[in-house]
Parts: sequence; C-alpha cells; structure tokens
Amino acid sequence: PRVVNMHIKLSLLKRPLPLLIGFLLFSGCGKSEPEYVEVQNVQADPHAGHDHAGHDHGGVGGMSSPHGGQDAAEVGFSHTVPEGWVEMPPSAMKRLSLISGHPPQLVTECAVSVFPGDVGGQLANINRWRSQVGLGPVNPEAVDGFITELTMAGQEAWQVDLTGPQGSGVNGGASRSVVTVIFRDGHSWFFKLSGNDSAVEEELGAYRSFLESIQF
Repeated sequence: PRVVNMHIKLSLLKRPLPLLIGFLLFSGCGKSEPEYVEVQNVQADPHAGHDHAGHDHGGVGGMSSPHGGQDAAEVGFSHTVPEGWVEMPPSAMKRLSLISGHPPQLVTECAVSVFPGDVGGQLANINRWRSQVGLGPVNPEAVDGFITELTMAGQEAWQVDLTGPQGSGVNGGASRSVVTVIFRDGHSWFFKLSGNDSAVEEELGAYRSFLESIQF
C-alpha cells in the first residue's frame, strides 16, 4: 500500500496553485512503491541450536553420558570401566573422566591426568590435594606418613587417601580424595577418585578394580 502524507503545512497551502501542484507531482515522481513486510512474533523452538537435542541423556543417577567412549590410543592406556561408571568428555586437564554414584551427595569422579616431569614432587602435590579437601599443608618430614606404596600396571606407584573436615564437601559432608600416582616415560600419571567421604568409600572397590585393569 502507498502511504500519502495528508498533513501539509499551512504555509505550503498559501503558495501559488501552480507551485503547489508542481510540488505534489514532484514528490510522487521517480520513486518506487515502498514495500512493507509484516513481522509476526514467532515462538522460538527451545531445542533449536542444541547439538544434543534428542539424544538419550540417561545415565547414572540422572547424569548424562554425552561421550561415546575413548579407545586406548586416545587415553594412553587400556582399561575396563567399572559397572555403573559413566564416561564423560575429556578436557585439557583430564585425559579421562568417569562419574559414578547418585547426586548430589553420593557422586564421585575418577579423573586421569598426565603431565611431564614430577609436577613439583610428592610434597607439593600432597599439599595441593590437601588444600582441595580443606586441609592445611604438611612439612617434608610428615610426607612419608601419608603415602602408601603399591604396584600398578607392573610398575611401582604410590597413593594418598585424604579426607577433609565436615563441611568441606557437598551438603555439609567431608571432601575426600584418593590419588594414585605412577611415573613412567618421564611423565606423571595421576588417577584421582574424589567426592564426599561416603561416596568415595562406596566406590573404593570399583576404583581398585579400575586401577588393576590398566595396561600401558
């Protein structure tokens, strides 16, 4: 439709009639008819643009398993995932991440990371993990009292089991981390089971089975 402005200033109407006619003709010449597009409000699809829309999000305790699983070449070792554990996508810091339990209290993560060198040594690592569960640092003389020696994948390894104070974990619980370390080919491999104290205790057997299944 064409829109015509009917509000002509009074001063224009006072001009001579030929000038007025010329103005009206000039204003309508050489211009294409304007196009008007009617825009309607459209309700956006809440699932549009989400890569995992329509995927099965079933998992342990309502947790999803968006990752299809990595092979030994990607992870760096072969392993068996314990029953009930759900593999999650890896990240820059985690070569492998496995979630288990029932949220929110009884959830654990078993994370595997690898770094070149000894990453600061036993004391620095133990104090870092102690800080993560709400504990203070220890001095070098006390380090040996926290370490358990063991064998993993046919090689020497060491392990610490650290439990923080009440309130350091989820919903007022106590945070706990069990970390197993193996040094091979100039790299430190960290296998860390973490969560609330009760959740970690429940998964210790599965964690041991997972470690026993590992072959580099």
